[in-house]
Amino acid sequence: MPDYNSKIHYSRQNDQLNLDIDGTLIEGHAQGTVKEGKIHIKGKQSDFEIESNYRYEDGKVLIEPVKSENGKLEGVLSRKVPSHLTLETPRVKMNMQYDRHAPVKMFKLDYDGIHFEKHTDIQYEPGVRYTIVGNGKLKDDGSHYSIDVQGKPRKAFKLDADMMNFKLKVDKPEDSNKAQFSYTFNDYTETEEYEFDPHRAYYVNWLSSIRKYIQTFIVEDH
Repeated sequence: MPDYNSKIHYSRQNDQLNLDIDGTLIEGHAQGTVKEGKIHIKGKQSDFEIESNYRYEDGKVLIEPVKSENGKLEGVLSRKVPSHLTLETPRVKMNMQYDRHAPVKMFKLDYDGIHFEKHTDIQYEPGVRYTIVGNGKLKDDGSHYSIDVQGKPRKAFKLDADMMNFKLKVDKPEDSNKAQFSYTFNDYTETEEYEFDPHRAYYVNWLSSIRKYIQTFIVEDH
């Protein structure tokens, strides 16, 4: 579970497996074989407990749907078909979805806990485009972040990142041979631009531009 001080321990011996999760809000345990077993999840700071079974068939791990007065657990996990995992407790709500075989591959995570919430949405259409959109918030102090990445493999890249008082923008349009880096801290903005060498590989140009940009932040003592 994505939470403060979470610990995950997994072990397997022959066809026997064990999985233990120890988080701030919940503790979980899965035990059985690679074909079937039991799942037990219990709340640490709330009156919550849920049990389910899992089984493996046709390349899928099926988690038996269980719904109680204050909780829910269900899921299908596979590399071959669209997958999802849902867990709801009085203090934690999580929903994960992914599909590796659709024309547009996707991964999505929505998490809402007592300390923070986060949302991530990733899409990838091989050879055509990719997007990474995410945001989150720490509930203890209200700080937040957001990130938006849009790109075309080996052609274009755009990043907008917002972390409270600090913002970073990176832009390399498809019809341009220049990459622009711009950051804003409070009310101060600074922009740098680097030209791509047409005789060098696309990613080599990016590594060179990033290295040069990082060097602008390095101040040497003389």
